[in-house]
Amino acid sequence: MELNKYILDNAKQINVCQEYAELIPLAKSAEELLEMYVSPKGIEFCLANNFPSNEDLVRLAGDTLNALGVYVDQSVKLSERPFLVLLGKSHATVKNNGYSVNQLFVKHQSSAWISATDQSFTLIDCFDQSEVHIITEGNARVSVNVYGKAKVVTSGTGAVKIVHKLKEIY
Repeated sequence: MELNKYILDNAKQINVCQEYAELIPLAKSAEELLEMYVSPKGIEFCLANNFPSNEDLVRLAGDTLNALGVYVDQSVKLSERPFLVLLGKSHATVKNNGYSVNQLFVKHQSSAWISATDQSFTLIDCFDQSEVHIITEGNARVSVNVYGKAKVVTSGTGAVKIVHKLKEIY
């Protein structure tokens, strides 16, 4: 598949691990490649290397991105999304409540307004010049890892833990 070769060639230029170098050619569709992107090991590598580029993500994956929780230069309102990636200049308003568990990555110049209530737990990694605004209520818990020049603003009564990693990326 030509898409696999394109992705693999570009991934090799930034030293993709052997495991993924072997998996990329086996993917049968753009969706399968995106599933590797959103996997725990894949998302860290891809965010750390801005790989694939935002343009390539949109061009090669289109609407499949949103189905997996990846947004590039978009504005969205979401509730209880378990996995969310905001890239480019995206803006999201996110409501997490009940007993939901949510993971959010905010990169580039994206911004997120997060309302966490009840017993929800939200884990956020923010990078570059992104902004994250968090409002908590009840027993909600939010943990934020801050990289680069990302900004975090909090208010409310829930527990928020902010860790400044003092580096640009993982």
